Amino acid sequence: MIGILLMAHGTPADSQEIPSFLESIRSHKPSQPELDDLEKRYQAIGGMSPLAQLTEVHRDNLVQVLDDKYPGRFAVAVGMKHAKPSIEDGLASLEQAGAASIIGLALAPHYSRASIGDYENRVRAAMRLDLSTDSRTTFRMVKSWHLAPGLIELWSERIKDAIVSLQSVIEKETGGKSARQEGSAGQEQLAEQEKPAGQERPEKSGAGMPDDPGSAGNDSAIHVIFTAHSLPARLTDQGDPYAGQVNETAAAIAKHASLEHWSVAWQSAPMHIREPWLEPDVKDAISALADTGCKAVAICPVGFVSDHLETLYDLDIVARESANLGGIAFDRCKSLDHDMRLAEVLASIVYMEMNGSEEMGMRRWE
Repeated sequence: MIGILLMAHGTPADSQEIPSFLESIRSHKPSQPELDDLEKRYQAIGGMSPLAQLTEVHRDNLVQVLDDKYPGRFAVAVGMKHAKPSIEDGLASLEQAGAASIIGLALAPHYSRASIGDYENRVRAAMRLDLSTDSRTTFRMVKSWHLAPGLIELWSERIKDAIVSLQSVIEKETGGKSARQEGSAGQEQLAEQEKPAGQERPEKSGAGMPDDPGSAGNDSAIHVIFTAHSLPARLTDQGDPYAGQVNETAAAIAKHASLEHWSVAWQSAPMHIREPWLEPDVKDAISALADTGCKAVAICPVGFVSDHLETLYDLDIVARESANLGGIAFDRCKSLDHDMRLAEVLASIVYMEMNGSEEMGMRRWE
């Protein structure tokens, strides 16, 4: 039997778990203001995050897709980085089920050693897979799946839905004029700053800025911002592929959806950071668009697959407020959540891991 350890960040089950959850993230006991702020954010989205329930949905959907093709060959367990069931709990359940080979698959498409690398280290530590220890259970970690077959199409579909919704809003506000008709000199200025790769562009400041913030070519009044969780900029300077992979995902979606104005921004950096993180922050990116005369912005959170605090609060509340202050219509692409096609994407990743290596269970992966 092949085990799939489906990993996610985790979320507290209730307010009583907030202190231990935040302590796990911070690696130190959080202050009372930090706890109060986090609880306030959960209250603002109507209670606790749906991440735990949605991760179980992803697990159930993946089981269904795998069983349809290979009945009884796979076991799938959930492991959370900062909550229960833990990564170690999920691993133990797969071993108890008799899995001789395990694939680690994080519900985050882009690799960073600070994220996916940490998931992998947790599993290897639990399995004691090191050079001095022999193990009959083999393990392989999916490093990234930011261009996985089907993923780009899923996001492209959601972007088109958001654009249609925003066009309707603009038409109501402008007496029936379309977004294209509402293109402004400010948008032309933005387009000039967003020349395609290969054309001269002004220097961009700030570590972690996208290599190519988008393409230009018409007077569309709707701008799409692709977002992912921010990370310390020094990781990119040290060769971490995370920022580059996020930009690759964004570029692939923009091409598939025929976007003409788009960019990449970062979100959810912790408060009171002491070093540069990836820029621009999504709130700053929205404010900059407002200064150009942009009419509407659609946010596509490609760094996440499920709704949770960072979409429901950081985007739907905080980023929306930035758009409102700038007089820009705002919409956020629906998360992948319950879509069975995401399970098909995840299953295809599993199949590629199987087909790209020797028969699972016959060798040890390093």
